[in-house]
Amino acid sequence: YQVSPVFDLRLGVSHTVGGETSVAGANQNDSTRTTKWSLGAGYFVTPTVQLLATYGEDASVRNGFKENSRVNLRLLKLF
Repeated sequence: YQVSPVFDLRLGVSHTVGGETSVAGANQNDSTRTTKWSLGAGYFVTPTVQLLATYGEDASVRNGFKENSRVNLRLLKLF
């Protein structure tokens, strides 16, 4: 959501599905599924420099590691 020309808020949701393996024709029931969300903001300090921060976590995980929290920081220079 564009709050102003230099400031925005963002919300994201993603879902990833991985394949199932089989050994000698027998399914292993090991397909993966991960649903995650994130919330963040971006701010253009100057017309060519942006600061971005997001926070997120996995909402549900099947057959994988669950990420309890994640913080991403980015400094972007446009040229």
